[in-house]
Amino acid sequence: MVEEYLLPRLALITISLIVVIYSSKLKWEHKLSNQFYIVFLIFWIIIILICIEPSILDNFLNIFGLENRAQFLLIITVLVLLYVIYTQISKNKNMSLDMNRIISDIAISNFKQNANEIKDSIVLIIPA
Repeated sequence: MVEEYLLPRLALITISLIVVIYSSKLKWEHKLSNQFYIVFLIFWIIIILICIEPSILDNFLNIFGLENRAQFLLIITVLVLLYVIYTQISKNKNMSLDMNRIISDIAISNFKQNANEIKDSIVLIIPA
């Protein structure tokens, strides 16, 4: 018996395996954070399981009251993307705070180095 949509399912399984192997390589080289790697790995393993046995989705569709698999997969994909965007925004915010701290530390150290020059000079302040 020839299964329906066998070639696209095999292609998606192959792509999923390639993505999982590549992300594992990036994780091994410490280029990928633990949190992002785990979410990424879970997502692609679920995709592989759904490709192997598409009827798994039917139980979830009944629970959530959705009519077809595409709606459910779209919702799951959007949720994963929102999570990834949130983690990237929080990382950028932390990096921005770190940069501000570093810049202020450098400015304070430069001021302390030049403090002797400022003490010896005459400063004239003219209020506007």
